[in-house]
Amino acid sequence: MRIVVSDTSCMIDLRKGGLLEAMLQLPYSFVMPDTLFENEWLGLSADEKRALLDLGLEVHTLPEPLVQHAARYFNNKTLFSKKNSHFSNMFIYCTWVS
Repeated sequence: MRIVVSDTSCMIDLRKGGLLEAMLQLPYSFVMPDTLFENEWLGLSADEKRALLDLGLEVHTLPEPLVQHAARYFNNKTLFSKKNSHFSNMFIYCTWVS
C-alpha cells in the first residue's frame, strides 16, 4: 500500500516523538513530493534527509504539467501559505491515477 505524505507536520511530530524510523519500517510505501521534502523540512540536515531516504522514504517529482496547474491555481486563488498544499494535491492525484 502506498501512503502519500501531503503535509510534513505529521512527519515532524513523528520525528519529535522518536517514531519516524519505526514508521518507515512498516510494510508500506511512504511517498512525498520533492517540494515538501526540500522546502518544508528545513530543520533536517542533508545527512538526516539521506537517512530517511535510506530507510525507504520515497521522494518523487511532480510532472511539469501538474506543477504548472498547481502554480496557476495558487497564483489565482490562494494565499502564499497554501502553495505547497496545491503541489501536494496534484502529487496525490498523480500517484492515485498511476
